[in-house]
Amino acid sequence: MFVVPCAPVDAAVLEAFRRRESGAIRTLYREYGRLVYTVAHRVLGRHELAEEAAQQTFVRAWQAADRIDVDRDPAPWLATIAKRTAIDIYRREARRPTSALSDVAASDRAVVSLPSARVLNRPTCVVPRASRASRRVFTTIVGRRTYDMAHGWNGTAVHV
Repeated sequence: MFVVPCAPVDAAVLEAFRRRESGAIRTLYREYGRLVYTVAHRVLGRHELAEEAAQQTFVRAWQAADRIDVDRDPAPWLATIAKRTAIDIYRREARRPTSALSDVAASDRAVVSLPSARVLNRPTCVVPRASRASRRVFTTIVGRRTYDMAHGWNGTAVHV
């Protein structure tokens, strides 16, 4: 069993929520968002899915706002919606086909090759042969001449 502390909101906020006033949903989210996220995360075990479930929980609660009991703490109601929403997301994710990365062919379109870190960290000449007008614009924007860019900031040559 786990306990997530929440400060109960007063009946006036719940009445405003029932009337679908935007300030009331903000108050409910502020007070019960952590509870809803925790319930979803315990079901799903993944941060990004728990965040999605928390968002959907408050959307579903908003859609069912006319059924809220303003005389009771909304925590159990929201926790139930969160649990059911998380179960729906779990089932959706379970239907999604997955495969181990080692089973994916290198020629698959989903596989992307990135250059090595050595190539990414190597300085390059941005504008090697720009027109005179382009060089002026570049100098105005960057504050350096093209020659300075191509030969390094301190006058040393940049290897391309």
